[in-house]
Amino acid sequence: MGVGVVPYRGQEGVPDMIIDHEIPGYDNYIVTSNGKIYNKSSGKKLSPVESTFISETYSLWRGNKSTRIRLENLIYEQVLKLDIPKGHRVYFDPGCVNKDVKSVNLIKDGEVIILWDLISPHFREHKGYLVDRFGDVFRPPRVSYLGGKLRFVHSPKRLCPGKREDGRLQVSSRGLPTVKVHRLAAEAWIPNPLNLPQVNHKDGNPENNSIENLEWVTDKDNKVHAINNGLYPLGEDRSQTRLPDSHVLEIVKRVEQGECRKALAKEYGTHISNINKYARKSARKYLWQ
Repeated sequence: MGVGVVPYRGQEGVPDMIIDHEIPGYDNYIVTSNGKIYNKSSGKKLSPVESTFISETYSLWRGNKSTRIRLENLIYEQVLKLDIPKGHRVYFDPGCVNKDVKSVNLIKDGEVIILWDLISPHFREHKGYLVDRFGDVFRPPRVSYLGGKLRFVHSPKRLCPGKREDGRLQVSSRGLPTVKVHRLAAEAWIPNPLNLPQVNHKDGNPENNSIENLEWVTDKDNKVHAINNGLYPLGEDRSQTRLPDSHVLEIVKRVEQGECRKALAKEYGTHISNINKYARKSARKYLWQ
């Protein structure tokens, strides 16, 4: 495609520490080497008025007039101190997580950036959605036609997930099924040759759906992980539990002394099957460990 790479990109000469740079003609603003624009008077970081995978546009004020300026151009000219060659333009590498000094590229005017060709390696499509390695979910890019001819390919739209009662995230979109984000990411990115049924969050955080944090497990392994990490309430900590642990210990002691189990069930307001489980020590096993 003829895309040029910025000289010294990712090598010596590209600053790794965050450095502030003045913006000529806009004395009240600074741009940093990590791709942020700040208002010098208030100290606040500006938010882009428009953002795509390859570009960010900001509105900067000079007097009572605002001008839209592209962040990638500011970084190239003010941070890297390079002139944009005639007949070229600057864009961000969509494969980079951050829009900063290490992710700007050059392209000749007249050459078309086929956005989907650039970003598709960073996504997997599953159940009508696109999901990346970080667990972010998108709608596929829309295609616009004018007069029967291809006019524009829109960027994939990132979907804002909702939170389920169990703390896990889910997404939905018009015409597509509601899906759990962690399972969507795992099914799209992580092989499951043993056909294991469940997806576990390694760090116990149900909102961290990066594929490095997900793994396929059995139901038993999932519960053991939850118990070991304090994520699964046990015994009297469970909301549906009626009898406290102290009563369970009393019941076991009285059963061992020969008392009638049916009478104990009536006395403690529970079913006799629970009394039998306590007597066998097959329920609330942590009490007998």
